[in-house]
Amino acid sequence: GITATSVAGNINLGGTAALGDINGSDYGIFATSTGGGITIDSSAGAVSGYYNGIVAAEYGTGAVNVTTADVASMDGISIFARSSGGGVSVDSSAGTVASGSIGIGAIDSGAGAVSVTTADVTSMDRISIFATSSGGSITIDSSAGTVIGATTGINARDSGTGTVSITTADVMGLSDSGIFARSTGGGITIDSSAGTVTSETNSIFAQDTGAGAVSITTADVTSMNGTSIFAQSSGGGVSVDSSAGTVSAGFFGINAQERGAGAVNVTTADVTGSSIIGIFAVSDGGGITIDSSAGTVTGGSNGINAADNSVGAVSVTVDDVTGGMIGIRTIA
Repeated sequence: GITATSVAGNINLGGTAALGDINGSDYGIFATSTGGGITIDSSAGAVSGYYNGIVAAEYGTGAVNVTTADVASMDGISIFARSSGGGVSVDSSAGTVASGSIGIGAIDSGAGAVSVTTADVTSMDRISIFATSSGGSITIDSSAGTVIGATTGINARDSGTGTVSITTADVMGLSDSGIFARSTGGGITIDSSAGTVTSETNSIFAQDTGAGAVSITTADVTSMNGTSIFAQSSGGGVSVDSSAGTVSAGFFGINAQERGAGAVNVTTADVTGSSIIGIFAVSDGGGITIDSSAGTVTGGSNGINAADNSVGAVSVTVDDVTGGMIGIRTIA
């Protein structure tokens, strides 16, 4: 493999001419710096390592940029890229990423932006794509391929006020969530309309614990033993549009919650929550609008449950709705 270390200078591996095939018994490429920044371009070949395919760790405020074709690891992270404020960019869209643990880990422990662009990514044991920042924006685009995680497909967390934006085709979380996104005020946008999201528990989970808006647009979404779409904000408003596909879940089909005075808007085709509720929507004063007129809504207990706990209006437009106990329940 290749090992490169710098105290303050830049590390550039393949920046002039992309690296070809690299195989390491431990690491394919291992690069660390403490302030100079790291650039790795292995798009002219395949990189593999037993523990890690590529490690690019910047412990200062330098930027980290990793561009690859195929990358594989047997027992570790295929691509690990981190900075402490300079921002992280990973582009593996020219190849396939396969890992025995985490497919791609992109971390900025400061307020740097994190960007991940991929084709196929597969994790045999844990998460396929994991991205975090402490205030910078997080952007993930896997629309060129399929993401499969043994636990979670995509996990994106911003602990500051950065935005989280996720665009996908097919995503699978075999034992946990398909897509998990959390922010603390910057807002969350998820668009999976180019594919299908499936999971064991929550297929799409999007939570902004601050006043950021949460917007989710999907085609088919399926959860075996959880909620297909969970969306929550604390003042920024919640919008869910699944009208391009079918939503089916073991518990809640769609659970849209506004814990502040933001509005809740839900637009669907067919939705099923087989044991609990098809569509559940709640707000604390911003009002609720539900339009399921393009399909059928079915719930084990309630078909649709919409409640505004303050002064907001509730509007529900439907075609067929079936509930084991109640078809449509509204509170305003």
